[in-house]
Amino acid sequence: GRTARHEQDRSLFGRFLLNKGYRLDDCSTAFDILATHRKKPSLLIEVKSLERDALERSRAAVGQLYYYLFVKVQPGVASKLRLVAVFDRELPKYLSQFLDALNISAFRANVHVAPLNITAKKLARSL
Repeated sequence: GRTARHEQDRSLFGRFLLNKGYRLDDCSTAFDILATHRKKPSLLIEVKSLERDALERSRAAVGQLYYYLFVKVQPGVASKLRLVAVFDRELPKYLSQFLDALNISAFRANVHVAPLNITAKKLARSL
Protein backbone atom coordinates (compact mmCIF):
# COMPACT_ATOMS: atom_id res chain seq x y z
CA GLY A 1 0.00 0.00 0.00
CA ARG A 2 0.88 3.65 -0.16
CA THR A 3 2.87 5.08 2.72
CA ALA A 4 2.54 8.51 4.33
CA ARG A 5 5.86 9.43 2.68
CA HIS A 6 4.49 8.40 -0.73
CA GLU A 7 1.37 10.52 -0.24
CA GLN A 8 3.45 13.50 0.88
CA ASP A 9 5.69 13.28 -2.21
CA ARG A 10 2.69 12.75 -4.51
CA SER A 11 0.95 15.77 -2.99
CA LEU A 12 4.05 17.96 -3.39
CA PHE A 13 4.47 17.03 -7.06
CA GLY A 14 0.73 17.47 -7.62
CA ARG A 15 0.82 21.00 -6.18
CA PHE A 16 3.84 21.77 -8.38
CA LEU A 17 1.77 20.82 -11.45
CA LEU A 18 -1.40 22.59 -10.26
CA ASN A 19 0.66 25.78 -9.96
CA LYS A 20 1.60 25.33 -13.63
CA GLY A 21 -2.05 25.09 -14.69
CA TYR A 22 -2.38 21.30 -14.90
CA ARG A 23 -5.56 19.35 -14.15
CA LEU A 24 -4.88 16.24 -12.06
CA ASP A 25 -6.58 12.87 -12.19
CA ASP A 26 -5.32 10.68 -9.38
CA CYS A 27 -6.73 7.21 -9.85
CA SER A 28 -6.07 5.52 -6.55
CA THR A 29 -6.69 2.06 -7.99
CA ALA A 30 -4.18 2.47 -10.81
CA PHE A 31 -1.59 5.16 -11.52
CA ASP A 32 -0.51 7.86 -9.08
CA ILE A 33 -1.30 10.93 -11.23
CA LEU A 34 -2.43 11.66 -14.77
CA ALA A 35 -1.82 15.37 -15.39
CA THR A 36 -3.37 17.13 -18.39
CA HIS A 37 -3.12 20.64 -19.78
CA ARG A 38 -4.64 22.15 -22.92
CA LYS A 39 -1.34 23.54 -24.21
CA LYS A 40 1.37 21.57 -22.41
CA PRO A 41 2.45 17.90 -22.51
CA SER A 42 0.21 15.45 -20.61
CA LEU A 43 1.99 13.42 -17.96
CA LEU A 44 1.60 9.93 -16.51
CA ILE A 45 3.30 9.96 -13.12
CA GLU A 46 4.49 7.23 -10.76
CA VAL A 47 5.83 8.19 -7.32
CA LYS A 48 8.38 6.01 -5.52
CA SER A 49 10.17 6.28 -2.20
CA LEU A 50 13.81 5.24 -2.24
CA GLU A 51 13.80 4.17 1.41
CA ARG A 52 14.65 0.72 0.13
CA ASP A 53 16.76 -0.36 -2.86
CA ALA A 54 16.98 2.43 -5.49
CA LEU A 55 17.48 -0.06 -8.35
CA GLU A 56 14.43 -2.11 -7.38
CA ARG A 57 12.27 1.02 -6.92
CA SER A 58 13.40 2.49 -10.26
CA ARG A 59 12.67 -0.76 -12.08
CA ALA A 60 9.26 -0.93 -10.38
CA ALA A 61 8.48 2.63 -11.54
CA VAL A 62 9.39 1.73 -15.15
CA GLY A 63 7.27 -1.41 -15.07
CA GLN A 64 4.29 0.37 -13.57
CA LEU A 65 4.46 3.34 -15.97
CA TYR A 66 4.54 1.12 -19.06
CA TYR A 67 1.87 -1.21 -17.65
CA TYR A 68 -0.46 1.73 -16.90
CA LEU A 69 0.29 3.26 -20.28
CA PHE A 70 -0.89 0.18 -22.15
CA VAL A 71 -3.54 -1.23 -19.80
CA LYS A 72 -5.11 1.65 -17.85
CA VAL A 73 -4.95 4.62 -20.23
CA GLN A 74 -7.14 5.09 -23.32
CA PRO A 75 -5.09 4.55 -26.53
CA GLY A 76 -5.76 8.04 -27.91
CA VAL A 77 -4.45 9.56 -24.69
CA ALA A 78 -1.54 7.12 -24.24
CA SER A 79 0.21 8.14 -27.46
CA LYS A 80 0.50 11.75 -26.24
CA LEU A 81 1.69 11.08 -22.67
CA ARG A 82 5.12 11.80 -21.25
CA LEU A 83 6.20 9.33 -18.60
CA VAL A 84 7.43 10.69 -15.25
CA ALA A 85 8.94 8.93 -12.24
CA VAL A 86 9.05 10.96 -9.02
CA PHE A 87 11.42 10.00 -6.20
CA ASP A 88 11.98 11.34 -2.69
CA ARG A 89 15.75 11.71 -3.07
CA GLU A 90 18.60 11.78 -5.58
CA LEU A 91 19.13 8.77 -7.84
CA PRO A 92 22.50 7.18 -8.57
CA LYS A 93 23.75 8.49 -11.92
CA TYR A 94 23.39 5.14 -13.69
CA LEU A 95 19.69 5.00 -12.75
CA SER A 96 19.11 8.55 -14.02
CA GLN A 97 20.74 7.46 -17.28
CA PHE A 98 18.67 4.25 -17.34
CA LEU A 99 15.47 6.33 -17.14
CA ASP A 100 16.83 8.73 -19.80
CA ALA A 101 17.38 5.76 -22.14
CA LEU A 102 13.68 4.89 -21.75
CA ASN A 103 12.59 8.52 -22.22
CA ILE A 104 11.26 8.69 -18.66
CA SER A 105 11.62 11.99 -16.82
CA ALA A 106 12.93 11.57 -13.27
CA PHE A 107 12.14 14.24 -10.68
CA ARG A 108 12.88 14.58 -6.98
CA ALA A 109 9.98 15.80 -4.84
CA ASN A 110 11.19 16.35 -1.31
CA VAL A 111 10.62 19.89 0.00
CA HIS A 112 11.25 21.15 -3.56
CA VAL A 113 10.71 19.64 -7.01
CA ALA A 114 13.86 19.22 -9.11
CA PRO A 115 14.74 17.30 -12.30
CA LEU A 116 17.09 14.33 -11.84
CA ASN A 117 17.94 13.51 -15.46
CA ILE A 118 18.30 15.08 -18.91
CA THR A 119 14.80 14.00 -19.98
CA ALA A 120 13.29 15.74 -16.93
CA LYS A 121 15.36 18.91 -17.51
CA LYS A 122 13.96 19.12 -21.06
CA LEU A 123 10.41 18.42 -19.87
CA ALA A 124 10.69 21.01 -17.07
CA ARG A 125 11.31 23.74 -19.68
CA SER A 126 7.92 22.94 -21.29
CA LEU A 127 5.84 22.81 -18.10
